[in-house]
Amino acid sequence: MINIKKGVLLGTLLFIGLSFVNAVSAQPSVNILSVDPEEPMINSDFTVTANFSWNNITYVNLTVQPCSEELCYHGWTTTMVETNGTYSGTVKLDNEEAIYVQYYFEVVAENESYLIGYLDPWKVNLTADTDDGNNGEEPADNEDNGTPGFELLFLLTALFIVAYIIKRKR
Repeated sequence: MINIKKGVLLGTLLFIGLSFVNAVSAQPSVNILSVDPEEPMINSDFTVTANFSWNNITYVNLTVQPCSEELCYHGWTTTMVETNGTYSGTVKLDNEEAIYVQYYFEVVAENESYLIGYLDPWKVNLTADTDDGNNGEEPADNEDNGTPGFELLFLLTALFIVAYIIKRKR
């Protein structure tokens, strides 16, 4: 009697284990993946194009997260547009502190949601935005941009002190 219970228990565990392995292995995967541009700049558009090994896809969401050296920030999620089995999504990279972005996909197919790359996202380094408005020319050291600096504070303070001293002497 004990051997039958052990056999039923082992059979049930084996069945559950095989079902779990089958469920885990039956996930969509990325066949073709490309990004444009390959080295995006901050404040530019970033496009990801992917082709998935799965039929009956309802929709695909692309999540892009800007990251600094210490942490990743809340990112952008966009629904990718499908064209002939290829999915494409674009986001604007507007986080000034980011040095790279990471991204992953949520594929919804057959009423199931699959996160692809969530635990190990794809990463792309950002290049520095070098557009400083000088058309590539170095600014002159003696060039003034027309805004008052800290000198104005000292000048006004000195004027008020002088006016106060003159007023006291009268």
